[in-house]
Amino acid sequence: MIKIISKHIPVLDGIRAYAVLLVCLVHFFQVDETALYETHKYVGIFLFKISQIGLRGVELFFLLSGFLITGILLDSKKSETFFKSFYARRFLRIFPLYYFVLAVSFILLPQIIEVDEPGKLVINNQAWLWTYNSNLSYYFEFSGWDASTNFPSFGHFWSLSVEEHFYIFWPLIIYFTKEKWISKVLIGITLGSLAIVLFDYFSEGLIPILKWSTFKGAGVLSIGGLIALNRRNSFNWLRLTKFAKQIIIPAGILFLASNFIPRKYELLDTASFLTSILFFTLLIITAIDGNKITNKLFNHKWLYFIGKISYGIYIYHGLLRPYFKDYFYEGILHQINNGIIVSIIYTIICTAISIIISWISWTIIEKPVLKLKRFFNY
Repeated sequence: MIKIISKHIPVLDGIRAYAVLLVCLVHFFQVDETALYETHKYVGIFLFKISQIGLRGVELFFLLSGFLITGILLDSKKSETFFKSFYARRFLRIFPLYYFVLAVSFILLPQIIEVDEPGKLVINNQAWLWTYNSNLSYYFEFSGWDASTNFPSFGHFWSLSVEEHFYIFWPLIIYFTKEKWISKVLIGITLGSLAIVLFDYFSEGLIPILKWSTFKGAGVLSIGGLIALNRRNSFNWLRLTKFAKQIIIPAGILFLASNFIPRKYELLDTASFLTSILFFTLLIITAIDGNKITNKLFNHKWLYFIGKISYGIYIYHGLLRPYFKDYFYEGILHQINNGIIVSIIYTIICTAISIIISWISWTIIEKPVLKLKRFFNY
């Protein structure tokens, strides 16, 4: 029997804040890799490798989504408004901001500026974004979402496509799967996803779409779901938390070390991906159970604030990258002429602006719309 325990877990807001800050770190700090090495080769290489950890922030988002959404679905499975409430609440949370930025980018912006050629290619391929399928565009040989210098970047929207596919199909899987089979289904999806990751590695990217596919992301989301499922079984949760606390430190060291594999080896991305899943899974379990270290790391009001508006930060930080580079980076570099210091200052400035814009967006767009959720309670 699955125990119903849905409630807000503040520490997860703190972890979500770290996830979005990691993504900001990698996208802003790596604005000019050459400048890092020109300042001090070995320090530059070290800092670049550390910032690479930010690429795994998306996996942390997926794990959190898998945990939270699966928990909600498990606890509301017997609700008469199961599908109506879930889809309506997801619609209110995701669609308004997403389609607002698409409308501004593709309807308003081209009327104001002269879009460069890479930007025009993005406009020509905008259907992938409107239908939440930009991660599939790589199969059809379009990957120029970040190529423009004066039009918003949409490369990071691939993960939003994966999440939306998850929101569409996950309720169906949970609702129509018998309680005793749910764990087996989640494990099966996880193993299938792992097979895809390994095939992609050993085939040396034979099928490009696999790198960004929903099938790959589904495994990470399923692991989050397994955490939620086991948390509803006192015996399983006790064993899981004990195991997590025993190996979280070596798992963290392994994850950190995997990011220092030289890029000439194809193993780098796969090793970093797999070790991040292990470490982040253990981190979430440990944090939920309660731990002095995780409490100090994740239980802060400013982290709760960032976690609350993290969806907007994720969207806006990527969209604005071409403008940040044009307006800030070159000017700072001209004044300081130290690539490492410039990258640090640039990262701080761009992250701060992304947070401010996201807070304004949250206040004006997201928060008023989310009040409508009260009409769709389970």
